Amino acid sequence: MPKLSKPEKLEPAVETRGQPEIRGGDHVGEGPGGRRIDPPGQDDNEHSQRPATPPGQTGVTGGGTDGDDVLHGGHRADSLDGGAGDDTISGGRGADDLTGGEGDDTFLIEAVKRLGDLDRILDFGAGDKLVFEDGPTANEDNYAEDQADNFEAAVALARELLDGRDGYVSVQVGDDVIVFSGDDGDLDAGVVLVGRTLADVGFGDIG
Repeated sequence: MPKLSKPEKLEPAVETRGQPEIRGGDHVGEGPGGRRIDPPGQDDNEHSQRPATPPGQTGVTGGGTDGDDVLHGGHRADSLDGGAGDDTISGGRGADDLTGGEGDDTFLIEAVKRLGDLDRILDFGAGDKLVFEDGPTANEDNYAEDQADNFEAAVALARELLDGRDGYVSVQVGDDVIVFSGDDGDLDAGVVLVGRTLADVGFGDIG
């Protein structure tokens, strides 16, 4: 089988005003990119207070509640925090910073056009799950781990380890772990687990 091809070189994406969506219970809150989003509390949730978007940030700063929330980012670099509860969080397009908070959280990882646009999960821990868009079911036969000195070396290593098969590779790079997904002969998705080691992730953490 041929080695996995390098991702197509694309021109920088044109920024658009994404439409992030945050659900807590039955509530749906939407707002354009660049605004703070803070949904009201539900009967079983307390109202969450989040800081406004920092100066110069082009994405969305969004916060969940103490319940089981569903948070979706927009087309820019967003910052989403699920708060307490078992949340489902998707950054959408752009390189996003995601925080699950307390509870067993599920992070939805979308395919990317550029491997440099990976989301970062700031607090991945026991009980959390990674779900890759169109990714195969993870098992001991299609999951591998290794270490690399930098991001470029990690990409090359993941391509090599996924040569001829679909699956997942976790690569330790410095203080972080990058989890790559290979589907149909390409590296098409990935996520950075900030401040984690290979001992903190395995095929059982990929849903």
